[in-house]
Amino acid sequence: VSSLHQPLANFTLGLEASNPVYRASSLMWDDESHVPKQQYFSFGTGPLPTTTFSGPLEIPVGNLADDHSQPFFHEATQQLFYTSNGDLVFAQLTGSNPASAADWGAETVLLQSEVSTARPGSIIGMGQATYAVVPGGNDEVYFVYVVWTGTAINANLGMVPRR
Repeated sequence: VSSLHQPLANFTLGLEASNPVYRASSLMWDDESHVPKQQYFSFGTGPLPTTTFSGPLEIPVGNLADDHSQPFFHEATQQLFYTSNGDLVFAQLTGSNPASAADWGAETVLLQSEVSTARPGSIIGMGQATYAVVPGGNDEVYFVYVVWTGTAINANLGMVPRR
């Protein structure tokens, strides 16, 4: 059995790339060193791992002055789940070009964090969304959330039904 861990040929992310997700013919990732944090994608041609990718293109969703990170694109629903300033959000790809702002719907908040509070029990961050197709049609979005305990942070796994 060959290794599933293979470097992508013909592609270097540069940047401080993290949280990659591969969809049909493109790769999405974020650059958490950029201020504000931004999400990018590249179009690919051919099968992995030897595909050739285009240069990085910014994903123009929501307010680009906000921190956007941890993208997860669900192919069947054409929804991009990501973190925006600590909130868990999604945007609908309504057209065919992820590089065009006109092809994205409005940013919709799934869950809002309490980043600016020091209240014990407050959710101070969310991210790493992923999507589960559950029998019976009750699809679910899973994510990590971080709670401030008053003296430390506690990371947890959460779930909400897909809207």
